[in-house]
Amino acid sequence: MVNEKFDWNKQRNTSEAFSDTFAFLRLNFPLLVKVHASMTLPAVLVIAGFFILLFPADFSLLRAIDSSPFTDQGAMEAKFKTFLISSLFGSLVCMVVSTNTLAAVHVSATAGHQSATLSAIRDTLSKNFFNLVVSKIIMAVAVGISYLFMLVPGLLVYSLFSCVEMLIFQHGYGAGPAIKRSYSSVLKSFGQPLLVNGGLLLIYMVIKTALGSLAPMYEWLTSFFFTEIQADSTLFIVLKSLEAFNTILGYSMFMIPAAGAGILYFSLKEELTKAQIMGRIREIGNPQPKPSSNHE
Repeated sequence: MVNEKFDWNKQRNTSEAFSDTFAFLRLNFPLLVKVHASMTLPAVLVIAGFFILLFPADFSLLRAIDSSPFTDQGAMEAKFKTFLISSLFGSLVCMVVSTNTLAAVHVSATAGHQSATLSAIRDTLSKNFFNLVVSKIIMAVAVGISYLFMLVPGLLVYSLFSCVEMLIFQHGYGAGPAIKRSYSSVLKSFGQPLLVNGGLLLIYMVIKTALGSLAPMYEWLTSFFFTEIQADSTLFIVLKSLEAFNTILGYSMFMIPAAGAGILYFSLKEELTKAQIMGRIREIGNPQPKPSSNHE
């Protein structure tokens, strides 16, 4: 994408933040496909491999979580364990998708009138790898703990930390300073980030749920014609292919709230810059009176 098509440095209202998020995704779609195919997908497969080694009986990349009624205490504990493991896997994948998407946002915003490149995104990620990993660990713990209480506290914490990666990319902050600056910056205009992040996360969840329904729907339709799908049949291969497609594409849709976080960063940055300028103007226009000196 050539950046003259997209105005980064402007203050946005809530509707503009939504529309610019999807405008960025549309304009950069070929680049984002390359990023997630060449960088995110290999990382997801590595993470899945570790989970299969650590939890062979409880984790499968293609297996949906069984939502049938609990039959006994043991079944309830087993399903809860599977749910926790799947949730942990999903969180790690979303972190990778988010970081790679925000690296694309950063490179697109700083490329001037040139097109953003895959090599520049790789360089950005490798340069900031340590700070990204440390910040992600801290954020994952904070957001995870807050989600244990209720959805709303989790969304609040997620919103407060939504500028961390962009601060690392744009200014070279360490993990701690980036988290503190994100917290203070978002807190000053908390309503809009909360609405935008919450809305984009809702869109992501709706799309992911819709994609996840394709395989069960296919299985339900085939049940009208076949009593059982054999493991060596074409129907079984199609079913597993659908499940793989749903899993990979579903998680990749987390680029929507991630891109929104990047757009919000530039909007908040512009808002804070204008506030600082106006504050300076007010100081110049209303100089502090000099203390009077009494002469004997």
